[in-house]
Amino acid sequence: MCIKRKNRIFAVIISVIIALTASLLSACDNGEVTPPPAETDFSSIFALYADNVTEIAVGNTYGTGFVISCDGESADIATCYHVAGSDPAAVRFKFNGENNFVGGTENVTLLGYDVKFDVAFYRVQKPGCKARNLLTPAENSVEGLRSGISPEGTKVIAMGNSMGRGIAAFDGIVSVSEEIELFGGYYKPLLRVTAALNGGSSGAPVIDESGKVIGMGVGRHKSSVDGAGNVTVVTDMNYVTPAEIVLALYKKAVSSDKAEIVRPDVSFTRGYVTEDNVTREEVTVKLSKGDKRVEFVWSGGMVTLKSCEGLSAVTGAEYNKFNGKTLPSSVSGLTAMIIEADSGGTLEFWGESGSLIL
Repeated sequence: MCIKRKNRIFAVIISVIIALTASLLSACDNGEVTPPPAETDFSSIFALYADNVTEIAVGNTYGTGFVISCDGESADIATCYHVAGSDPAAVRFKFNGENNFVGGTENVTLLGYDVKFDVAFYRVQKPGCKARNLLTPAENSVEGLRSGISPEGTKVIAMGNSMGRGIAAFDGIVSVSEEIELFGGYYKPLLRVTAALNGGSSGAPVIDESGKVIGMGVGRHKSSVDGAGNVTVVTDMNYVTPAEIVLALYKKAVSSDKAEIVRPDVSFTRGYVTEDNVTREEVTVKLSKGDKRVEFVWSGGMVTLKSCEGLSAVTGAEYNKFNGKTLPSSVSGLTAMIIEADSGGTLEFWGESGSLIL
């Protein structure tokens, strides 16, 4: 009996060794074992961007901004229009490690603002500014603005001036990678995250686990009360303007001497269509130029003509290129592409059925 028991134990040990060996071999690539994914080090990411995040004060209100570009003498700061408005004489900025706010028209210049997309850009005179330049990050560095949407489940932190109590980090995940949401009176493409964006965090940079800024916080979905006085409490629904839209608007702001950013007139609506007892969401992209107006139904990488005015075009025509470039897979990418176009120039959509020109 003892010999049989020993043989069984020996057989079990051999089976375990074989299983472990097979597991290791399956994880090998070119003879090297693939290491487990590293844990996100948000403390290092927070330190990386500490000098880029500023507190903002306008009268008795407060908010957040973040430095996009810095040349050692001045800092270009992005924030929300509903935070800073468009009056450089009224807005004040406080940089990391400092006790006093900087302001006044001798120190602050408005670069541009866009009400619909709720952004404002300011240039602050700041000799010796330590902020990183997010437009041209250092070689092999993780910092910078992310192009494209972040997958759902991506870990993020928001660095905001929550409740006006100084810059602090709030963690969470990307819960919806992109949706057309009504915010500030306008529908627009936004990310949804669970990282808290409390009062004062509007304008906060939202950074993913790789160290890239994925967008700028604009606010949170608020609880509501119906006619009967019933309260619907909403949590963890916080919205972010994608980085590529912020960057496209910033480029327009610095290339013009006009206060209000000049761009093609693009807007969005969100509706629902029921076919064969199945209801689906429908996103409509609208473009206007003079007396010409078009409406497209969006589907990833493709737009389908829904209606038009002042143009001769066939409803239902499909287009997959804009001004010679292939349409991106996201509405955010399409929006950035349209914003960057010359508002006074030709806006051309092209597909197999031909072109549509505004």
